[in-house]
Amino acid sequence: MFDYFSGLFTASDTNWERIISGVQRKITDDMNQTLLARIDKDEVKEALFQMHPDKAPGPDGFNPGFYQKYWDIVGSDVYQDVLNFMEKGDFGTQLKETNIVLIPKTSAPQFMSDLRPIALCNVVYKIVSKVLANRLKNVLHHVISEAQSAFIPGRLITDNILVSFEVMHYMKRKRAGKEAFMAIKLDMSKVYDRVEWGFLEAMLQKMGLHARWVDLIMRCVSGVRYTITTEGKEIGPIIPSRGLRQGDPLSPYLFLICAEGLSTLLSDFERQGKIRGCKVARATPSISHMFFADDIYLYCRATAEEAYHVVDALSIFQRASGQQVNLNKSSVFFSSNAGEACRREMCSILNMQEADEHSMYLGLPNILGRRKNAILGFLKERMRSKIQSWENKFLSKPGKETLIKSIAQALPSYAMGVFLIPKGMCEDMEKLMCKFWWKSGSSNNRGVHWSSWERLSIHKSKGGMGFRSLQDFNLALLSKQGWRLLCKPHSLVGRLFKARYYTNGSFLEAEMGSNPSYVWRSIFEARSLVVEGARLKVGNGSSIRMGHDPWLPKATHRTPLSLHPELTNNLVQSLMIPVSLVWDRDLVRDIFSPEDAEIILSIPLSLDRLEDSWYWVLEKSGLFSVNSVYRVLQDRKEEAALGLNCVRLFGGSFAEWIEQTWLLLDQTRRQSLVMLCWGLWKARNDLVWRNKRLAPNSVVVVSNSVFNQWSQAQHKSDIPTAAYLTDADGVEKWQCPNPGSVKVNMDAALFPDLGTYSFACLARDELGHPIEALSRCFNGHVAPELAEAMGFREALSWIKKYNWPRVILESDCLLVIQALRSNVSMLSYFGDVISECKTIWNSSNNVSCMFVKRSANKAAHAIAKAFYSPADRIYKEGEFPSSILNVILGDAF
Repeated sequence: MFDYFSGLFTASDTNWERIISGVQRKITDDMNQTLLARIDKDEVKEALFQMHPDKAPGPDGFNPGFYQKYWDIVGSDVYQDVLNFMEKGDFGTQLKETNIVLIPKTSAPQFMSDLRPIALCNVVYKIVSKVLANRLKNVLHHVISEAQSAFIPGRLITDNILVSFEVMHYMKRKRAGKEAFMAIKLDMSKVYDRVEWGFLEAMLQKMGLHARWVDLIMRCVSGVRYTITTEGKEIGPIIPSRGLRQGDPLSPYLFLICAEGLSTLLSDFERQGKIRGCKVARATPSISHMFFADDIYLYCRATAEEAYHVVDALSIFQRASGQQVNLNKSSVFFSSNAGEACRREMCSILNMQEADEHSMYLGLPNILGRRKNAILGFLKERMRSKIQSWENKFLSKPGKETLIKSIAQALPSYAMGVFLIPKGMCEDMEKLMCKFWWKSGSSNNRGVHWSSWERLSIHKSKGGMGFRSLQDFNLALLSKQGWRLLCKPHSLVGRLFKARYYTNGSFLEAEMGSNPSYVWRSIFEARSLVVEGARLKVGNGSSIRMGHDPWLPKATHRTPLSLHPELTNNLVQSLMIPVSLVWDRDLVRDIFSPEDAEIILSIPLSLDRLEDSWYWVLEKSGLFSVNSVYRVLQDRKEEAALGLNCVRLFGGSFAEWIEQTWLLLDQTRRQSLVMLCWGLWKARNDLVWRNKRLAPNSVVVVSNSVFNQWSQAQHKSDIPTAAYLTDADGVEKWQCPNPGSVKVNMDAALFPDLGTYSFACLARDELGHPIEALSRCFNGHVAPELAEAMGFREALSWIKKYNWPRVILESDCLLVIQALRSNVSMLSYFGDVISECKTIWNSSNNVSCMFVKRSANKAAHAIAKAFYSPADRIYKEGEFPSSILNVILGDAF
């Protein structure tokens, strides 16, 4: 072991000038200033708490959980260590020590190459590394080409799969033509362990990173001593001169920079005409290579000349970086028009074998033919094997539920994100899970299936178990790919699919097209779901067509229903007053119906938002979520299967009513038991209390709205969480502020019947006496959270006009307070208003924002409810109406 790893971690002769000469400087001075900015304690704490608490400990014996639990005690010392390194580059001897554990790659390893070395670093070092990694990944998308998808924020592994599958589909259906193409799948050996430090440092410098930042990175990479721990023994120390540690938070990002050298070289070869990438259609970009970490695909013409150029490029990269191609595990796939002689020649030049049709890329099949059940059958077999391993265990129902939800249902999720799994296969996998759920402890007892999987997949709040419907979840995952194609049209995968399938429009107008690949067929199946949730957010309206594009913020309809046909292609910009960027109210009311006009006028406009952009209307944040799509599909299914439009209840005594109810339940077995009982109970109570008794043979209509009320009352996602709250939040009674401080309470009120909404701000001094109040009313129908956010923005602007030394701003809207304290960027109108609130708040150093219960915000609520006319109301001390003053005094005293 000592000899093997000593040799593996020893630098070799290298020459990287050819690769470095093609690398361009892409890091700007502003980026370098951001990278080298002084760190604060919160940044160090964030890096620590991003680690899993139970990660294996390093030589010091502590895991991240120890530092997380006792952060109040050790936090200052840890921060000082990190600060010393960032400013002086000093680690200390102990932090350089690293244990190596060996993880077998196979069930019976025979060679040292069958063992994967995993580095166990000290936690304090990993905090340093994590801080550097968090900063570095924010600029990587500027220097890493779009051919690489791994570890870059905003890029997904599925991007590589979609592009590669589309290219392979083109090659498979290319049966004619003189030019044949080949796809070369490379297997790199020990990629992390062979990285040459000199090459890495040269790449960092050539990309434009500041010399001090490069020095910090190289100190993390080179300042290490290895000790191999195996079978209770310690072997070492080993002093490496090359290699990256698997287990170091920095390593994945540094390897991307090394791989960018090969990407740059291949792009240079393509510009020089030495190789030519594959184009799946005339207007699509040329694809010469795709990387996902060490999974590499090269695409070029199947000619001897280009094959030799590929060999030359790989040789140059290996001499520069220390990487080594494992030719025994590498393979070549050819287009259908490549003859047998051509294939043999290419394999001989490349010294690789030809790939068969069952080859995999990133864990999924390269090609899917007509026999999709046979090719994707590994998903069902994997689930069957996993469930069979559980069947002989003594498991309770909660235990089975946990295994099904966390493991069995997750097994096909990766493939479902790319492929539409055949309906029969989904049903087979659901049968396996259903059988496991109902099976008793005895291996021969199949158990009684008291309910179908369809009913078990209903949400728990509606009487089911909340198991996942695989077919619906498959569509929800595929809709994510459609959403990315819509919102990221300039990405590589976006440009490829647009040029291939919807040249003259967006994904929403796409059609199946001719000779489509299976991945496109799969994504196209979810297009209608994307259409349902996608909306354009109005900036200046210069790219939104009134009657064609989806721009109304309503889930019920996407475009105005009352628009004249001749105005369909007119731009939304024409509905605004030029320069001021506000709605032309008279024009909007003249063109549209009252309902559409109110919806349009309620859309908030802002001079800070000048570009039209997409957002997801099914989430308050405007961010797409798979869960929201799955929820829509399930709601439809439950409405069809569970909803009763009319329930006939026969009058009589309460006992007779109960009897008839149970008879009804027996007749409607599809109905969710709990849900129906609640609906019937509510309908019966309404009749009893309104009419005093049930009339004989009376008909009680229990509509879907009744069931929806019950559903919303039970839906746990509607209950706000305690995220971002502090001990000072959530008070139930209004309290006077500290001496010298002013407390401002804010609340909003909706008046749907009038088509208006208002907000109120009330400022009180340290004695609880009112100083001033402001109430403002707006026209339009908006969501409650948007009204609260707009009121919060107005309150912050109002506070900024005064020179109060310290202000406490209180609101009873938890969603607004959470959004203000969160770092997540939201795409919705609500998110835009929150962003404006943050800008005003950050410029006001004397304001703190708190969450309070409704009971502590009664005065502001009373003012907001009292004034709903368009005119602003401002009251100063001594001018408050007695009705409002009584609420204020009762609130404070």
